[in-house]
Amino acid sequence: MTMSDFSRNPSRPTNEESFQPGVTISEDGVSLFDTDFRAQALRDGVLIDVSEMARQVGFVFPTAVTANLWNDIQKIPEEFAEFETPEGRLWDVLYMAWIAIRQSKTDSAELRYHLALHTNDKGPYPVKLVCEHGDDGMPVITLSNQEKDVDLTLGEIVLTDGVLDAFVEARVSPGSYLARHQRGDWGELDEHDVAVNNRAYREGTRILSVYTLPSTQVRFYIITEWDRSRTTFLLPSEY
Repeated sequence: MTMSDFSRNPSRPTNEESFQPGVTISEDGVSLFDTDFRAQALRDGVLIDVSEMARQVGFVFPTAVTANLWNDIQKIPEEFAEFETPEGRLWDVLYMAWIAIRQSKTDSAELRYHLALHTNDKGPYPVKLVCEHGDDGMPVITLSNQEKDVDLTLGEIVLTDGVLDAFVEARVSPGSYLARHQRGDWGELDEHDVAVNNRAYREGTRILSVYTLPSTQVRFYIITEWDRSRTTFLLPSEY
């Protein structure tokens, strides 16, 4: 994902509104996307900030791990509890990432490596490191489980008039839901539709999430197109 993915599209339909992360847009006293998506993900617990320990390891940029990776670090199997701690396991994940960066022979913003992290799953633990733009356009690092975690390319973000009115009425920001959608929390889908979305993520087809605004009980969709060029918020009646 790059910052240009969120640039304004002059040819978009007139009944949609496009937003750029990091810019506060107020309507009727409601701030929409009042933080960038990473800050929203950190606030919601989708990402966990580990920058302090990362700096001790040698990282310069702000660093976070996904909730999946964080949970695996915290859940130490009973047979290893005597000599492993969450702090030590986090250090291992970060240190091996630092080593992988130093040994890498490519300039890619994405790096994959494995390490011995005792979990209920067998085999080496697969970690993916991504360096991307953060809150202010400066680099940030995200570590995830490359087999479990989703990091969906969103493209241009648009809201229809109907769903925008719904968010204004509920006085909440769409950012929290967008962070969930981007990281593979597909909302109120049943088991079959979750599997369909997971396959769509792997194969590059259209993805749809469903959520309900708690205060007003208004249901809405978030759809990311097959080519990842656009993600749209809309009401079921606008589908």
